[in-house]
Amino acid sequence: MTRSDDAGLRAALAHFGVTAEPLGSGGEATVYPLGDDLVLRIAHAGSSLESLHERVELLTTFDRRAVRFALPETLEVHTVATRHLAVERRLPGRPVQEVLPSLDRPDRDRLIVGVLDAFEALPDVRSAHPAGVGVVGDIIGPFVHHTTATSSWLVERVARSLERADPDFASVDPAALTDGLPTDGPVGLCHLDGCAPNVLSSGTAVTAILDFGPTTAIADRRLDALATAAYFRIDTLRGALAPTDHPVVDDWLRRRGLLGALPAMERWLAGYWSWVGDEEPELDEWCRRTLLEER
Repeated sequence: MTRSDDAGLRAALAHFGVTAEPLGSGGEATVYPLGDDLVLRIAHAGSSLESLHERVELLTTFDRRAVRFALPETLEVHTVATRHLAVERRLPGRPVQEVLPSLDRPDRDRLIVGVLDAFEALPDVRSAHPAGVGVVGDIIGPFVHHTTATSSWLVERVARSLERADPDFASVDPAALTDGLPTDGPVGLCHLDGCAPNVLSSGTAVTAILDFGPTTAIADRRLDALATAAYFRIDTLRGALAPTDHPVVDDWLRRRGLLGALPAMERWLAGYWSWVGDEEPELDEWCRRTLLEER
C-alpha cells in the first residue's frame, strides 16, 4: 500500500513532519529517516502494539559490548491514528547489496566474509532464552514455540510454516528438512534472517545488523551463519549477489566444518518461508525449487 492509499501512514508521517521516501521496508515495518540521527519505524497496518513492545523488550536485553557492529535501539514508542511506531537511532552504513557493486574482487570477498563473521559473533549478544536456562526456540512473534532441544524446535517451527503454505508443499516432511543440521552445540541468539538488506556496511566492514523480528530465536549458534550463507543464494536470485560470490562463502563454511550442512540449511529455510507465495516471488521460486523440483 502506498502512502497516498494509507490514511494511517499519512497521519503518522505528518505527525513527525516526515516527507522523505522510506529507507527500506521489511515484513514488519517501513523505516523512514527522521533527521540525520534517528529513524521512524512504522509497523505495517494491522500490527499490534504488543508485538512492537515485544521487539523493544528483546532489543533491550542485548549485550552490545559482545559485537563490533551496531544493533537497533528503540528510544520511544508511539501510536498515531491507527499506526504503531518506534523512534530508533539511525544505524551507520548502507545495505550490503548497495555497497558490493562498488568493490573490487578482493574487497568484495572481505565484505562477504565480514558478513559471515558478524553472524558467527551475533549469538554472543544473548545466550539464554527469556523462558529460562536450557530453553530454546522463538523469542517473539505470532508462532512462539519453546522446547529444550534445538533439533525438536527446528521440526516444530518449520511444520508450522508448512501448515500455512500452498497445498503444493503438503507432501514435504518437516522432520526430513532438519537432517544434517548442527543441533547439539552451544546456543545463542540467532537472527535467522541475515539477508543482504538486513546488514549495513561501510567499505569492507559490517557496521550494523537490522530487523530482529519473529525469526529471532535462541538455538544452536552455528545455525545463524549457516542461514546467512543460504540467504546469499536467495540474494543471488534477487540480484544482490552473483554466483561468483559463492566460492568465498563455501570456503568460509568449509574452514568451520559446516559446508556439508548448507544443503540442509537451504531446505529448512525453504520450508520456513514456504508460506510467502506471491508476496515475494523470488523467494517463493527458491522455496519451490529447493523443496519440490529436487525431490
